[in-house]
Amino acid sequence: MLNFALTGPRIILAAELTPMINSGGPQAVIGFSIGLGAVILLIFLGSLSSRRSAKTRISSAPAKVKKVSLKRQGEALGLSKTHIEAIENILERNPGINRNLALSNPAILDKILQAGMEEIEEQGASEPVKEKEKLILFQIKQIVERNSRTPAGIKGSRNFSPGLKLVLSTEAKVRLSTRILSVLKEGLALEIPRDSKTGAPVKLHKGMNLAVFYWKANGQGFSFPSKALGYVRTRGIDALLIKHSSTVTEATQRRFRRKALQRPCYFYPVRIVTLGTGKAQEKKAMIEGQRGTLGTVLEVSSGGCSIKTSAPLARGELIKVDFETEKKNSISAYGKVVNYSKESIGGTMHIQFTRVSQQSVNRINSFIYGL
Repeated sequence: MLNFALTGPRIILAAELTPMINSGGPQAVIGFSIGLGAVILLIFLGSLSSRRSAKTRISSAPAKVKKVSLKRQGEALGLSKTHIEAIENILERNPGINRNLALSNPAILDKILQAGMEEIEEQGASEPVKEKEKLILFQIKQIVERNSRTPAGIKGSRNFSPGLKLVLSTEAKVRLSTRILSVLKEGLALEIPRDSKTGAPVKLHKGMNLAVFYWKANGQGFSFPSKALGYVRTRGIDALLIKHSSTVTEATQRRFRRKALQRPCYFYPVRIVTLGTGKAQEKKAMIEGQRGTLGTVLEVSSGGCSIKTSAPLARGELIKVDFETEKKNSISAYGKVVNYSKESIGGTMHIQFTRVSQQSVNRINSFIYGL
C-alpha cells in the first residue's frame, strides 16, 4: 500500500515517488493522483489565505483616511474646525451612518444632524448650552447647502411663466417690484411697478437699461440684463414691456433658506431714545407697545421675514415682531424694514433681523429644515 506522507515541513516530490508507483500497480497511480491533488489544494488555500491577510492589513486602518477626507471636504465647503469636530463626534457614536457621503448627500447629512439633535435633547446640559450646540448643527446645514449649490437648468427669459415675481434695478440703483403678466414674442409684459412710498406708477423711459432679478423657493437667485421697450396692453391691462434675454446667470445667493409660513403676527415700532446727560448719556430702544399692529408673516428665514399688513412701517424703521412657527413655538425678534412693496391695501414689509435669541433662531431653523 502506498505510503504518501508529509515529513515535517518537507513535501515528498513526485520524482521520489516513481519507484513506489512502479511497484504498486494501478492502485499506486490512483493513490498518487489523489495525493498530488491534495498538495495542490493545500498550496492554493495557503495562497488565498495570504492574499486575504494582505487585504486585511491594507484596510486595517481606514477610519483615519476617511477622517482626513471628511476634514478636507468640510474645509473646502467653508466649515470651521468646530463644525467638523461636531460631525466627527456624531459619526463616531453612530457607526451605521455612511460617513463617505456625509457632506455630499443632503439626506445623509440630515440623518447625521437629526442624530445630533436627539443626543443634545437627551443630555443633561443647561438650556443655553443645548441651544448653542443646536445652533452649531444648523450652521453646518446652512453652510453646506449654500456652498454646495450649483446652478442648473438656467434658461432664457422666453421660458418664464406668467406670475413670476421680479425685481427691476434701474440705472439709478432704484429697485422696483413687479411680476410677469405675459410672455410675448417681443418681450416680457410686466405689471407696471409702483413707488414703495407713494404707490404711484413708476414710468421707465424707452431704452432704459435694467438689471432683473428673481428667486426660487429655496432662495437661489438669478439675474439677467434687459431694457425697457415701452408700454403695451395685454389681457386688458396696461403693462411695461422689457426685452428678452438669453443670458440668465446665478445671482448673489441668499445667505439663509426661506420658507413660506402664512401665520399671524403682531409687530411694534421701535424708537431709539437718548437718556441722561453728559457722560451718563445712553441710548435705549423703546418699544411702542400701544401701536401694536396685526399682520401676516408670509415667509421666514433665520435672517429675516416678510410681513403683509394694512398698516406697514416705512423703509428704514426699526421693528419688533412676535409670531409662531408652530403652535407654542413662539418667536420674538427685532429688525429693520429694508424694503417695502405697496399693494392696493397696505403692502408687504421685508424685515432684516438685527437681534434675535439663539432659541428663536433654532426654532426658525427647525421649522425650515425639519430637524
